[in-house]
Amino acid sequence: MFGTIRKHSTWLWLVIIALTIISFVFWGANTGRNQSGPTNFGRLSGEPISRTDYFNARNEVYLRNFLERGQWPDRNSDTEQETYVWLFFVQKLNDLGIHVPKETVAKVANNYVRHLNQGNLMSLADFSKKYLEPHGLTADDFDRYLQHVLGREQLKLMVGVSGNLTPMEEIRAIYTREFEEYSTQAAFFSASNYLEQVTVTPEALSQYYTNHMADYRIPDRVTVSYIKFPISNHVAEVTKLVAGVTNLEQILETNFQRQGGTNAFKDKTPEQAKEEIREKMFKNDLRRFAANKANDVATHVFDMKPPGAPENLATYAKTNGLTVEVTQPFDRTEPPKDLKVDDVFVRTAFALTTTEPFAGPILGEDAVYVIASNQRLASENPPFESVREKATWDYKFSQAAGLARKAGEAFNQAVTNGMAAGKGFVAICSEAKVKPVLPPPFSLVSTSLPPVEVFLNIDQYKRLVLMTSVGKASPFIPLREGGLLVYVAAKLPLDETRMKKDMPKFAEDVRRARQNEAFNMWVNQEAGRALRETPIMRQQQPQVSGAPGQ
Repeated sequence: MFGTIRKHSTWLWLVIIALTIISFVFWGANTGRNQSGPTNFGRLSGEPISRTDYFNARNEVYLRNFLERGQWPDRNSDTEQETYVWLFFVQKLNDLGIHVPKETVAKVANNYVRHLNQGNLMSLADFSKKYLEPHGLTADDFDRYLQHVLGREQLKLMVGVSGNLTPMEEIRAIYTREFEEYSTQAAFFSASNYLEQVTVTPEALSQYYTNHMADYRIPDRVTVSYIKFPISNHVAEVTKLVAGVTNLEQILETNFQRQGGTNAFKDKTPEQAKEEIREKMFKNDLRRFAANKANDVATHVFDMKPPGAPENLATYAKTNGLTVEVTQPFDRTEPPKDLKVDDVFVRTAFALTTTEPFAGPILGEDAVYVIASNQRLASENPPFESVREKATWDYKFSQAAGLARKAGEAFNQAVTNGMAAGKGFVAICSEAKVKPVLPPPFSLVSTSLPPVEVFLNIDQYKRLVLMTSVGKASPFIPLREGGLLVYVAAKLPLDETRMKKDMPKFAEDVRRARQNEAFNMWVNQEAGRALRETPIMRQQQPQVSGAPGQ
């Protein structure tokens, strides 16, 4: 069945972020408006849960999915776990007497309504009729939901207050750990340097292929028919929509801070980071508009007679001026080479059946797709001649990698002996005829180290450096393509001028993170106790997160 896609702009979510509404992750991924539910609602902190409270909370959970995720959940989805989490927060707000002023709720409500209506005014009655009533919700559900979301932000400030008390000494220690630079030297042993030493004989290649035949087996593949809806078709519409956003700078600043500020965008200025955020927002809205078009087509195709006929996609396209194309065969490990799509497209394509041969809208990098099943190709072993070239290369590489690791182990012993004799790392490399790599100084917040990343990613290199004492060399670390050994020459003094400039913002970011950590810990502890007499606790032990990703 076709999923329902966004009916409102992603700019709406960012406007609400600017008003400090932060969402939280539930235990379950899906929600719904299914009016069935538990008959025994259990107890919350020892108090019986009434049917009215339960279904009010479930209405809010259902509404939350639309307002925060941009789509109404399936009506048959299980919302029980999410509903109990929401009940927990509502009870805490009542117990602590946290109430949001009506004026604040009204302001947030107006922002929601305006942006759902593409920046235009709309009365609450019209909003309710257009967006809420078709899904069994009311304006009271909307008002109650906003009260609770905004109240939860006040609760977070109250519970997480200890995060604001993080002393400057600790913050400076964190800054030092993150920004202190290391000077290192390394020796890399790559299989590519030993390929010429490998001789390939027919017997060795045949044996290698026999031992690795499963690596060359062609897996199950599929092809799908598709209609493509390019996002570039909607640039004018989104440009007009964005022009109506009056507080864009505030939205960008708030989202910049929410994503971690300068700590998250270490290699960019705040202006560059905000421009990146703006571009992502713009592209998300392009996808939304394309998805709306795709959703309309998907709905018509799904309703065609006879139902479930894959050729309905081509039939509809032919009568409506659309083009149907067919992908190249692709397997479960990677998407079609002719499309800019991800593994969601792949999983969806392989999930198509004879009874449900359609799917969409599916978001891609530059387009949205509606697809139909076309052909399934069974797994098979290819003829050896068709993979001889690849098998030959694989054999040579595996043998060369072994030679590289053997050379690395020998060099490791030379470094141990040389350093014991007081020799420097570069001198030992020279004696062993190994070319050292001398990366520029880097810190834990560095995001790029080109001389190293030819061989391994920077995070792996950082971990190896952290495990090695200053003035010492690491042991030889074998890798698939050879291996490496790193020498940590020194920790360099901090740039005091930069630290003084960075410290106010850095301290703010650290304290905000500590505040979120304190709140999350409190939520996990309190929810575990409050919900222990509910049906979900009899099914499983829940884990709750108060404000992940902040």
